[in-house]
Amino acid sequence: MNDSKMPFAAIYMISAEKKSQYWNHFTDKSRSVYRPKQITDARLSMIREIIFDDDFLWDDFVAHNFVLDKTPIELNEASPLNYKNARASFWAMIRKVIRRQSTD
Repeated sequence: MNDSKMPFAAIYMISAEKKSQYWNHFTDKSRSVYRPKQITDARLSMIREIIFDDDFLWDDFVAHNFVLDKTPIELNEASPLNYKNARASFWAMIRKVIRRQSTD
């Protein structure tokens, strides 16, 4: 098979700074109303490094929400709907890691 015709997945390199922006924004106490109730601060602190180290999770988050070039606030100002989708994707990413941890 010709390599030039093989499908590939785009890889988005999200910086540690960008990860921190979204992590800090969505986990901030003032936005806790949007956090799933079973996800506590203690649980978040336990999985923070796991989340930050998992580039595949962040790649999926970036690919679905087009957040690479925007801060969370800029995203909310530009498109509240995309912001809400990004917030939902963020919490889905967190739940995925928690589920994976609980089965290990």
